[in-house]
Formats: sequence, structure tokens, C-alpha cells
Amino acid sequence: MILSEMGEIVLQEWYKSFDLRSELFLHSFVLMPNHLHTIVEINNNVKPNHLAVPQNSPTEMSGIVETNNFVELDGDLETNGTAETNGDVETNGTVETNGRSFLPQRLPKSISSFIAGFKSAVNTKIDDYIDQHNLPIPKYHRKNHFFQQNYHDHIIRSEDAFIRIQNYIINNPGKWMEDKLNPVSLK
Repeated sequence: MILSEMGEIVLQEWYKSFDLRSELFLHSFVLMPNHLHTIVEINNNVKPNHLAVPQNSPTEMSGIVETNNFVELDGDLETNGTAETNGDVETNGTVETNGRSFLPQRLPKSISSFIAGFKSAVNTKIDDYIDQHNLPIPKYHRKNHFFQQNYHDHIIRSEDAFIRIQNYIINNPGKWMEDKLNPVSLK
């Protein structure tokens, strides 16, 4: 992928997210022209190095630790999955504990908290970029989103699933011309 200047902002903020959040471990990811795919591990024990892959390189893993903590985030950032965090379940920004829902709430050190922070940082940086370059495009806010409102996520529960999803992520750029999210392929 050759990134635009705004794509570079997204990439920088993506890596910065893992520097800021010691509970997250990045396994695989690819930034596409209008979406991203990734495998992220949540581990609330502090780790000295939480980037599993070198920046800007193809990703491969030879082994897997505990698969219950792996979460795949993909698609065009739409939510129709759930992620478990410390026994509570997050679903579209709601938290269910012992069958009771609490709206709206984000659990600290959770996927939803991570994504919200990432999106907010990207929106701020891109708005700054628009201002600095006097671009004739609207800035991003609650009614004009840079990202779609939600995202799709699910827990990876086996090594086979991890390998299948990781291969999908690695091979995704080569399938961009046929991708349903590619505006050119919609014609």
C-alpha cells in the first residue's frame, strides 16, 4: 500500500496507540485505503515490548501464547461482534454484567476504549492537517465522521483461526481490486 498523507497520519497514530497502551499487543495488521484489519491481544499485565511485528513489514508469527486474549478487528470499522474483557462483555458500547446492561460505558483497557482513543487521535490530527494545509474540505466532527461509528470485532479462539485470519490480513492488499470496500470494484 502506498499511503496518502492522511493515511500516514492514521499509520502514525496506530503505532502510537501501542506505545501509549501497555495492555495491547499488536500481532498483525494492514492499513487499506479505506479500512484496516488487525489482530490485537489484550493483556493487562505490563509487557516491556508490545509490538509483535516490526513496523512497515509483512507479518508472520511462529507461535501463539493464549488465544483467549486475541481479538480480530477488521472490515470497515462496523460493529457486529462482541469482545470479552475481565468477565464483562462489551457489545456496541454497552456493558453486560450478570445479565444487566449499562449504557453507555467503555471499560478501561478494553477494545472499545482503545478504538475510541485511536479514532479521536486520528480525527484531531487530520483536522490539524486540514487547517495547516488550508484544504477546502470539511473538518471531522460528530456529524461528519472520518471513521464509521463502530467496528467489527471477535475473539480468536484457536490457533487455526489465528493463522487463517493472519493470512487473510497479510494477503488482503493483493485482493484490493476485488474488495467490496473498493469504490472502483463497486462499478
